[in-house]
Amino acid sequence: MNKENEVKRTFKSEVGSARFYPEMEKRDLSECLDEEYEMIDARIVRGYKGKFGISDFALILFREAGSETGFTTLCGGKVVVKKIQQALDEGLLPLYGTITDKGYYDIN
Repeated sequence: MNKENEVKRTFKSEVGSARFYPEMEKRDLSECLDEEYEMIDARIVRGYKGKFGISDFALILFREAGSETGFTTLCGGKVVVKKIQQALDEGLLPLYGTITDKGYYDIN
């Protein structure tokens, strides 16, 4: 496929024109590690072409225990994306979870 025929993929084309909870606070994943949160919602973006190549990642809506408000973050860890996709496919959300980084991202 040559560059002229290549379709440019964007967040809008892949995720849709509606933003992922724009009213919520945004947090960097590093601020969320090793803390348990309730995952309220998530969306998987597949095949996103970024500066480090093509990847998949999860947009996540978390809520702290006892809080009515949430925040969003994203994680591109393959294990996390796989587990969140399974939870979405099986209709398991909301779930409590802790994202860890022990050489790779995981969620327990």
